[in-house]
Amino acid sequence: MKNNHAIKKALRRALRGLLVAGALLCLLLAGAGLWNELRQSKAPDIEMPARPPAGDHPEPGADFAGLRRIAPEAAAWLTVPGTRIDYPVVQWADNQYYLTRTARHESSRGGAIFMDYRNNSDFSDFYTVIYGHNMRSGRMFGSLREFRDPAFFDRVRYGTLRAPDKTYQLQFFAFALADSSTGDYFSNLAFVTPGEKEAFLEMIKRTAGHWRDIPLGPKDRIVALSTCLTSTGDKRILLLAKLVEQ
Repeated sequence: MKNNHAIKKALRRALRGLLVAGALLCLLLAGAGLWNELRQSKAPDIEMPARPPAGDHPEPGADFAGLRRIAPEAAAWLTVPGTRIDYPVVQWADNQYYLTRTARHESSRGGAIFMDYRNNSDFSDFYTVIYGHNMRSGRMFGSLREFRDPAFFDRVRYGTLRAPDKTYQLQFFAFALADSSTGDYFSNLAFVTPGEKEAFLEMIKRTAGHWRDIPLGPKDRIVALSTCLTSTGDKRILLLAKLVEQ
């Protein structure tokens, strides 16, 4: 009996030791993650090279030459005044590569702001999706969570998307939460007929948490800025905008 009691006591001590070790490991991993994000939050962002005077470089999109020397796959530059969103938009052959790499191709937990690989890089599609991580520091697409506040959604109405040969205004008209990256907002990006496009716009209006009435039709182009709402990725934030050439 004494031996059994001693064995049980030793097992309890071992179990407590394992639990303590597991808790310490979790704390270390969490601390490492926070430190990594803090370190990356202080790292300098890519800055958009200023467009040279027309007399020096008269060709359109001259500023993208400098940008593409450090971000070769840059398709545009995205800016949303009133937020921390001010980044190049890149694109790869899949939607995985830039989850853990910057626009410079450096390894990074923050990844990059990138366009869905199924979209045309010139924003000619009816519907384009741009992704970014929901960083706790507010970097990347961390600012999108602020649009859940109706007052913030009402205040921040426009963004800018600069492509190599054109500049577009983003007119934000809807904020929505989607169940997953395979739902109605993500499963199909190829809309062909006017009926398909009108049905998609109706779906946005039906599911949006915030909606702003602006003229919308099948001839317009829609851009969605999307990030994870939860760490598991089963819910996503979307900020939707009408793309208007300036």
